[in-house]
Formats: sequence, structure tokens, C-alpha cells
Amino acid sequence: MHEYRHVYSKLTYEERDRRLRRMSKDIEMLRDEGKISTTDPAKLTHADVKSYYAMLRARNMSPNGIVHELGALSSLCQFCGNNCVETARKRYPMMQGHKPHKRLPTVRPEDIRKILNEGLRKESFDDLRNYAVVCINLCAGLRPIEIQHAFRDNLDLTEGLIYVTIVKGKGTYGEPRTAPIHPDGIRLLQKYVDVRDKSIKESDYLFPAPMHSRPIAANSLRRYKSSVEKELGIEITFQAGRRTYGQWLIDDKVPAETVSLHMGHRTSKTTETFYARQRESVALEITKRIWEERRKEKAMEESV
Repeated sequence: MHEYRHVYSKLTYEERDRRLRRMSKDIEMLRDEGKISTTDPAKLTHADVKSYYAMLRARNMSPNGIVHELGALSSLCQFCGNNCVETARKRYPMMQGHKPHKRLPTVRPEDIRKILNEGLRKESFDDLRNYAVVCINLCAGLRPIEIQHAFRDNLDLTEGLIYVTIVKGKGTYGEPRTAPIHPDGIRLLQKYVDVRDKSIKESDYLFPAPMHSRPIAANSLRRYKSSVEKELGIEITFQAGRRTYGQWLIDDKVPAETVSLHMGHRTSKTTETFYARQRESVALEITKRIWEERRKEKAMEESV
């Protein structure tokens, strides 16, 4: 990782460093149990990689999680001139894995109403914070890391905007962006901000940690969301919140290229493949309207 210290952003570097340290402990454990031959990434074999894969499967890690773990191991081994992971993938097809290539569901409209309406009934800082975290994910499309590092001064509820400076993929594909906030979320966010500003004076973060000089931890963020889920009897994910935000924009006739910028995607292909796309009923309506306009134009030309 030392070689990449000035290549990756600080956040990306720290995340990958944590992952590699965790992987190192797992590989050392497999070596101690006699299931792999070495812990040296330059000398790992395809059979060692298969044993590592079997351990991840035994832990019930999700297919996407396994893809990420093997990808990190592959990068590490290839850095040492060893293609053992790619060899293992060719020899053992079950290790190929795949990421879903279809859009998963958005948050149900009735669940959105529950979240926003119940949030507006809250009065305490902790309760409002929990609902505001979910709200800004749903109504501004912020990723967890972007919610963690959102700054209070970058939120403009008069204009309905939030400027996102700490983004996923910063230093590679990620760029700071201004995200419009869906109007349905403005009242809840305004109520949270009013209580937050009275309670907390010394933090720049929109959602500060108990130690106000620091952003909230990822575990705390998930805990806040889980609190809302438990109270309302619903299940939501931050990814589903982003899909909901993207679909709202698409349904309101915002062009896909614009939506991709608001969501922090490199291209609109990512947006349309995984997050939001024009609904078939809307597409049919647009096509029928265009053809009807052309039919009328043709009829006028023939009548002249």
C-alpha cells in the first residue's frame, strides 16, 4: 500500500488498507490451519486462492462481497507478478462471480410517506437525526460516505441544494457535485437543521459524531437507519434510497445525463443500468405523441 499512498485519495487508501489488513489475518489463519501453502502474495497458488474462496463462502459472504475480496487479492498478487487469482478463476468457474446487471427495486411510495411523515413528528435531536439521515439519502441521493462527511455550510435548503465535497471515488472517477434535494424532503431536513444548530455549535459536520470535531462512523450511520427501520417496520437500504432518488428525477423528465451528474456517476450508462431508467409506459406515451404530431404535420402538408 505504501506505493499507492499518493495515488489513492486518503479515504480510498484507508479503506483499502483496512481490507488488506483483514485479508492478511484470514490468510495467516488458513496457513496456520494448513489449508494454504504460504502467505506470500508472490507465491500463492491457484489452489490457495480456492481455499480462500471456500473460507469466504463458509462465512456466507454475499457474491458481491466475494467479488470485491478476490479483486483486492488479485490486485495485490498481480502487483507481485503473480496471476494466481486469474488462474483460479479459469480453473474453477464457480469463482467467477457476477454483479447484478439489472435494476433492483426502489423504496416503496408508502414507505417513503411513512419516513417523511413520522420524521416530521419527531422533536428530539437523536430522533430527527436518524430520520434526516434516511431523508438525505432518499431525497438527495447521497451515498453513506457522502452523508458521513457532509458539511453543514454546504446545505442550502432555501435553494434546495447540497454541495457534496467528499465523494465516493474521489481522486479517480468521483468529483464534487451539487445535488438538488427533492422538495418532499425539505421540511424534514429544515426541522433537523433547526434543532441541530441549537444543540451543536462547534462542529462543521451536518451529522457530527459524539466527538463533534469528527464525522460519524459508518457503523453509527447504519445504526441510525436501522432505528428508523425498526420503528416503522420497514426494510430499506442506502442503495435503494439512491435508486429512488434517480427514478424520481427520471420520472420528472430530467435527462439521464443530468441525473448521472446529480448522482455522481461517471456516465449515464451506470445510472440507467443499475439505478434509474425511463419507464416503459412513459416511453410509449412520448413515442405516440411524437408520431401523432408528425401525422398532423403530414396531413397539413397534403392539404396545402
